[in-house]
Amino acid sequence: MPKGQKCKFWEWVDDELPLRVTTLISNLKNENEALRRERNLLLMKVVEIESVLAADVAKIEDFKELDNVKGDNDVSKEKIDGGLVFVKKSSPKKWNIIGMVWCCLVGFMCAWMMK
Repeated sequence: MPKGQKCKFWEWVDDELPLRVTTLISNLKNENEALRRERNLLLMKVVEIESVLAADVAKIEDFKELDNVKGDNDVSKEKIDGGLVFVKKSSPKKWNIIGMVWCCLVGFMCAWMMK
């Protein structure tokens, strides 16, 4: 071939890979694709969960706004939103007092019955 000309056709010939290597490469490609599909599925689930949590946060913010409103009964306030009822818990001090009164009543009744 003269110095100024280049070859227009060039063929590369490799030895054929063993069957074990070909199978291994194919399995690795399939595993890689399965992992990509699983990752995409998990990412979609994360987006779904984040949207649900964002909606819950919005509901909680709406409920917090109710705390600023003074009503006739400050012990519990209700808000109905999409069939859900949110009830504000009453103060723990009130439940402590109720519990102590109940215990005293039971104690007096036990003492009275033992006489």
